[in-house]
Amino acid sequence: MIINTFKNGWSKSWQHKSLALLWFLMIVLFAWLVSAPLRAGMAHMAGYSLVGQQPLGLMSFDFMTDFLLNSEGLLASAMAGTMVLVALWLFTSIYMTGAILGSLEGDRPVTTTRLGGNGGRYFFPFILHTLLVIVLFGISLLVPKLLGMLGDAIWGEDPYENIAFWYGIFKISVTVLLFWYAKRILDYGRIDLVLTKKASVWRSFVRSLRFARVKVHLVVGLGASFAAIYAIAFYAYSKFRLSLTLEVGKGVIIALLMGVVFTAFRALYRVAQWRAELDLYRSFLPPTVLPEAIDVQEDVDRVFESTLPGVEDFNEPLVATEPEPSVADEPAQPVISDDALSGIADAVDKHQQQD
Repeated sequence: MIINTFKNGWSKSWQHKSLALLWFLMIVLFAWLVSAPLRAGMAHMAGYSLVGQQPLGLMSFDFMTDFLLNSEGLLASAMAGTMVLVALWLFTSIYMTGAILGSLEGDRPVTTTRLGGNGGRYFFPFILHTLLVIVLFGISLLVPKLLGMLGDAIWGEDPYENIAFWYGIFKISVTVLLFWYAKRILDYGRIDLVLTKKASVWRSFVRSLRFARVKVHLVVGLGASFAAIYAIAFYAYSKFRLSLTLEVGKGVIIALLMGVVFTAFRALYRVAQWRAELDLYRSFLPPTVLPEAIDVQEDVDRVFESTLPGVEDFNEPLVATEPEPSVADEPAQPVISDDALSGIADAVDKHQQQD
């Protein structure tokens, strides 16, 4: 099941290339906004030629040290601007996540109206769900402290160097895995909100927790498959970047093109992962929480709004009323129109006049 879901996620992502392009443009825009002030400061200190060499090969720590020592004012202002951009990135990414997930859920043609509607519909529910998942991230931060206390109880406060080293690696690995698993819960909770049409943020959070616990083998298997693909792509990209020894002009152009290609891969990868997680979660979601057909339901709601103007909450179940009892032995009375009755009366009057 994991393999089929994994393949379907990549195939569907290629069919939704426009969604991947949208995510790609957002990444490029924010990357440029963050890097532009720093690049301008570096060029002001060392010139554009020397700065252009920095994307090639290994990073020069001497150059970075000199830049940090001579650009305290620039770094302070850049840090403040970066914090604003980080907040703007969080809200923008939440909005775009709702727009993309809403479009992936129905396999409908992507339009500007549908993207904007989906982004606005799920924006605030996604924010509330993110606040709930932050609690899980906070627990992940407490785990290294608890593991450190456990290590002190076992080996004391001054263990051997090899024990301290490997136990530190163990604590970091556990923390990274918990962060990664909390991120999966964040994704599945958002998917639940999309599939249930934002019925309840709390219930979506609880269902995503239950799904991640009950189907842990599927969650880990699918997530690990995507993580392995990303790790391989990142390793190949890093090795290629470090191997660039060309002159500045060609080297910078090649490095820039490789960066664009890798960013495009990241965008397509994210859409593929969302689509695979959506298919996996939908296959196990109880039918009772899924709307059968949201388009039909919206049409029905519009009909109810026009025909029953006194009803305020259409989410409440309608109570069926018992039909009035009918008399079985009473013969059905024929329905006679007014014109027929008038014709009969005229015929009777004419017959009486003739008599």
